[in-house]
Amino acid sequence: MCVSVKVNFEKNLLALEKCINIWSSRDLTLYGKINIVKNLALSEITFIASVLSAPSVFVDRVSKLLSSFIWNHKPPKIKHSTMIGKIKNGGVNMLDFKIINKSLKAGWVKKTVA
Repeated sequence: MCVSVKVNFEKNLLALEKCINIWSSRDLTLYGKINIVKNLALSEITFIASVLSAPSVFVDRVSKLLSSFIWNHKPPKIKHSTMIGKIKNGGVNMLDFKIINKSLKAGWVKKTVA
């Protein structure tokens, strides 16, 4: 792994952990936590992943951090596929960073072809 990639992703991972730790002390509902993830936690991570290729280890760590934040470090009570589903289909509209990362990489292909 390139040193610049490691430095950039580690810095943003620490910022993500700090954001999650700040909001973990509050008694938020499931929807409140999902809003925190969407609006605060993933914004910086998504930007850096749009510029640099995110290592799979980093993507897995982000997903685990978000899951532990949502479920208060306990086992999940709802399947992941249900969590990322649309509300009209019984889901809760949670973002999946693995899917976001893949879509950002697909955007690279579109830009290079055009």
